[in-house]
Parts: sequence; structure tokens; C-alpha cells
Amino acid sequence: TNLSSYESTYSVLPADFPSVFSFDPRKAADIYTPLAYDASLPYACRNCRHLRAVARLRDGVSMSQASTDMSQISENLFHAHPKEYSASGIILTPLKDYLVGDVKPLLWALLGSVGFVLLIACVNVANLLLAWGARRQREVALRAALGAGRTRMIRQFLTESLSLSVLGGALGLLLAKGGLAVVQDLRLGNLPRIENIRLDGWAFAFTLGISLLTGLIFGVAPALRASKVDLNASLKEGGKSTAGKERHRLRDLLVVADVALALVLLTGAGLMMKSFARLLDVKPGFEPSHTLTMGISLWGSKAADAPAVAFFDQVLERVRALPGVEAAAVVSQLPLGGNMDRYGIHVEGKSAPNPEDDPSADRYSISPDYLRAMRIPLLSGREFNETDRVDAPKVVLVNEAFAREFWPAGDAVGKRLRFGDDKGPLRIVVGVAGDVLHNGLDAPHTLQVYLPNTQFTDSDVLLVVRTANDPASIAGAVRHEIAAVDSQAPVTDVFTMDEVVAASVAKQRFGVLLFAVFAAIALVLASVGIYGVISYGVAQRTNEIGIRMALGAEKRDVLAMIVGEGMKPALLGAAVGIAAAFALTRLLATLLYGVKPGDPVTFVTMSAILVGVALLACYVPARRAAKVDPIVALRYE
Repeated sequence: TNLSSYESTYSVLPADFPSVFSFDPRKAADIYTPLAYDASLPYACRNCRHLRAVARLRDGVSMSQASTDMSQISENLFHAHPKEYSASGIILTPLKDYLVGDVKPLLWALLGSVGFVLLIACVNVANLLLAWGARRQREVALRAALGAGRTRMIRQFLTESLSLSVLGGALGLLLAKGGLAVVQDLRLGNLPRIENIRLDGWAFAFTLGISLLTGLIFGVAPALRASKVDLNASLKEGGKSTAGKERHRLRDLLVVADVALALVLLTGAGLMMKSFARLLDVKPGFEPSHTLTMGISLWGSKAADAPAVAFFDQVLERVRALPGVEAAAVVSQLPLGGNMDRYGIHVEGKSAPNPEDDPSADRYSISPDYLRAMRIPLLSGREFNETDRVDAPKVVLVNEAFAREFWPAGDAVGKRLRFGDDKGPLRIVVGVAGDVLHNGLDAPHTLQVYLPNTQFTDSDVLLVVRTANDPASIAGAVRHEIAAVDSQAPVTDVFTMDEVVAASVAKQRFGVLLFAVFAAIALVLASVGIYGVISYGVAQRTNEIGIRMALGAEKRDVLAMIVGEGMKPALLGAAVGIAAAFALTRLLATLLYGVKPGDPVTFVTMSAILVGVALLACYVPARRAAKVDPIVALRYE
């Protein structure tokens, strides 16, 4: 074809074009085609809900106005087609909320944890600046005596604080660039549109602004404290070892803040980790180990029911003959695979007056041996077999939740139902399978039906192969057997079921990982802050410690005194942190599974860890103080 006709037929989109219509963000669309909707097809019903619409509002039209207009259209359709719709009404969702809505709570929680880490770092810097200012008392006094005004000295200290914060912000940008590349390369969390995240001018401006703001806010108090000096006390001999009670109180207050903030973050991370552990303990209803999956797609005349069934039968026969293969089957959609297909269910004798009010169920089109390949238990009745062909009586398997919903007496086998169209053929329930989690390990159980792939054929299926050994090792041989049947049949998405299950909890794992990292950073920063305060206090009180020991104080007395004074603000900070965590962890409720936000075990454990770390941070400088030689200490200035 010539170039002009080629350009009129095809368009090439940018490589990062977002697949806003994709059901699964891990499987971005590669090709877009005209819908070419055929109203005569079985799935061309008004209430099948298998299409999605996107609209751009005109300038000046609000979301509420658009919602009102669409609701009126829905009302008109309801009156025109009362049997096709169970009720009128429509909900408009901004595209941004649709794309990021399910991860928004997690991102807000992570932003909050970043804020806590920033505050802890700022508290430590403020403590450092206070200590720095105290050590420079004589310098400040000399400058004041020589005529330097307090405003000038405050400017100097603020300049030093701002320089530190800007340098820290620059280092943070470098770390962020590397961290972002790792997150994007590993696709951590399967976050929507993560490939579009860039460290652009806005990110640089935000970082610079935060750096300047924190440097200013947390540098003011040390600057004011350092610039306020008593000339007589500071210039006399030994003045540089003098520490006022007010300065000690301010440092203790900063230690309280350090510990409280760290405990809030530790508690949140503990809840998230416990929640994730509970989530991983959930039984999905199948056995993922030793199971390989891959997608197979047919097209054109090959996708027709009879050729497709014949193709799958040949593939399954060859795959089952491979060494190490225990079972093989095809299925229309995988549990936890990110896809879904729901159809209306009309149970004989239990249908609503308006069939559109009947519930829907997850639909699986499977070949015989699927339940064995996935290790889904058969609770009653029988599985599908080779006699369930297209010309045989229509049959169906239902899951336990379905049977319990419609036949609580336990007599589901032999009952009949219609699938999809309420005028369609009646299908006989021949068995009840165990419940399988489809939408997520933390999702509720749903109604599920299984149809023989010979009686409800899909041309786009997943091959499931159970092996005796490592499933990944047999992937090449399975692909070879598929190619032997049809070398043009595309094979995609080759995964083990363990990888599928892991991908289904990727978002939760991502949140837990970052929470744990931030909590570890907070714990380290808090311990460093406490250690720095105690170490500086010991250095300032070296002369005093020498006098005490010269007058008969034992090493254990000095050790107990230093540790006790250091642990008082730490314990107060822990108490404040527990109260704050009890209030703030309520915001994590939507992210937790099987754990309450006020879980006492987590609170006690994290408090004990932080108090233990604080005790160690106090003990190290206290032990050093207890080893001071009284003679050396008495000569110390």
C-alpha cells in the first residue's frame, strides 16, 4: 500500500500513551481498533456493562450539570426499556479519580509518613543547631562585645541553617532520582501511570521550597537561642561549659518530639506489616505452587467455536504428554489475574419479577481437568468431562457461595439456571466447586459459575499447566507444543501462578515496603537524636561528673543518673506517641486487612522496640561518662 493510504488507515501513538480503558494496569493496550459494534451478537445487550465511555466536558460545564443531564438520559432510557434496566441513574467519575482512586489512600498515607520522617530530621537538625550554638557562646559573646547586633547574628545562624537544608534537599533529589528509577524499572506496586512520573521543574521547585521552609522554621529557635547571650557569664573562664536550664528544657522537648513522631511511624508500619502477613495467610481457594500459565489467542476463522475447541484439544493432548506435567486445562480468565467477566444469573424458580434484578456471577469457561490443574476442590457432584460437548445437554458448575445463596439445604446438584439472557437455555448444575478469590486476597467471595469451553467457547484463553517440578522450567517445552499445532498462535503473559498471586498483592507489598523503610529511617534518626543530646549533655557536664566521682559517686550511680535523665523525655515522648498513634492510625483503616487500627499487640511491640533503642542510645554515652577519670574531668573546661 502507498504511504497516503497507510496513514489514513493506521496511526502510531506515543510509546507512553496511557491505557485508560485497560481493566488491568499491568496489561496496557498495544493496539486500538474501531469498536464496530454488532448489535446482533449475544453480548450486545443494554445492561451487560462490558463497555466504558469517556467524555470531555465543554468549557463552563460543571460535573454536577453533566451528571444532571446524564441522569435525565438514563431516566428516559429506563422508561423506554423497562425490562432491560432494573433502575435509572448514572454516576460520573473524573478520569483522574478512576485512574488513581484505588491507590489514593495508600499514596496519602505514604505522603504522611514522608512528612513524619522530615519532621524527625528537622528536629534532629534543630537539636544539632542548639548544641552548635551553645558551643559557640564565647564566639557570640565576643562578637557582641565588638559591636555585632543580635539581628546580624540571627541572620548568620539562619543562613547556616538554610545552607544545611538546601544541601540536604539537593542530596534528596539525587536519591529520589535513583529511587524513582528503581521503582519504575521493577514496577513496584503496579501504580497507575508510574511510567509518567518525572522529576521535573515542579518537583525541583517543591523540593527547594520545602528545604527553605524547614530550614527557616527549624532554624529560628536555635538562632534566637544562640544569639541571646550573657556577656559576663560567657566571657568568664569556663563559661563555655555553662548550660542553662531553659536550653536543657528545649532540647528535652525536641527529644520528646523525636520519639513521639518515630513511634507514630513505627506503629503505622507495624500495623501495615501485620496486615500484609494476614493477607498472605489467606487461602485463595486454589493451590498456586507448581502451576504455569500463559495466554493463547486465536483470530479470524480460527476463533470460531469448532476450530477453537479443536485447537485447544490438540494443544492440551500434547502438553499433557510432556514429562512432569500432572494436569493441563484452559480457562477464560484466571483468579487474581486482573480480568473479570460477569454475567447475569437466573435460577429456575428463584428469579426476580424483573430478571434484570437478578444477581451476576463471575463466569469461567473451562476445559475438563481445570479444577484438578488448579487444585480447586470439588465439593459435590462431578467435574466436566469429554461428553459435555456442544450437542450435549447444557451443564454448569457453581461455587459453594452460589450454592449456599440459592440452595442452602445443600441440594444444588440437579437444579437448573439460565446464564446471561433470561430467555436462554436452561443449564443443569452437575457439581459444586470450592470458593475461589478472584478480585484479590482481601476481596469478598463472589458468586461463580463454570461452563464447559465446548458449550461456551472463548478464543482468548489462559493455559494452566500443573507440574511436578519447577513450572518455569517447562515453559519452553509448552510453547513448542503450541507452535507445533499452530505456529502463528501468539503466546503471551507467561507466568507461574505464584507470580500471579504476588502481582495481585503488589500494591500492598509496595506500601508495606515503603512504610517499613520510613519507619526504619525514623527509628535510626530518633536514636541518633537521643544519642546526640545525651552525648552533648555528658560533654557539657564532664566537670560535674568528675566532682561527683571525686566525692565518692560510684560508676553505677553516674550510669543511672545519665540514663535516667535521658530516658525521662524519651518515655514522655513514647506516651505522647502512643496517644498520637492511637488517633492517627485510624486513617489507615482502609489499608488494613484482618487488623484493627488500635491493635494492642502492635502498639506494645513497637513501643517496646523504640524504648529499647532509646535506652541503648542513652546507655552508650552514659557508660562512657561512667568511665571518666576524675582527675581528667576536674581539669576539663
